[in-house]
Amino acid sequence: MENFQTIFNSNTTSANEALKSPGSLFKAEKTQLQEIRTGLKTDHESFQATISSQLFQLKDELVKESILTDSLTLKSEEAKVLSTKIEASEKQGDEDKTAFYTDHGAFRYPENVVRPKEHRGNIPAARRLTFHKEYWKAY
Repeated sequence: MENFQTIFNSNTTSANEALKSPGSLFKAEKTQLQEIRTGLKTDHESFQATISSQLFQLKDELVKESILTDSLTLKSEEAKVLSTKIEASEKQGDEDKTAFYTDHGAFRYPENVVRPKEHRGNIPAARRLTFHKEYWKAY
């Protein structure tokens, strides 16, 4: 019976050691997993902060771009209006010039303009005498 008791004690001791060994292994694994979890949580928080700051910067840039686009749109509309006004005034000027210098298809100078010498004889004969009277009235 002593033999059985010795075997029993030896088995109990080895069983207790076997039970203590996985317990310590589980504790070590648990602490490692806890450290990993803490590291992941820290990394996640820093990632969230980075993403938030980048989103804020993108929103700020979008607002600036929107303001710039609106400003450019207004400037281009103003440029179109000015271009249209310039074209209209050039057209009106051409029409006025044509009406001013045309007398039934013949070239004539206005009354208060001194004509160059080379143009003095280019007035139709019927209008030449009348023109000279009007021409010299200005002086």
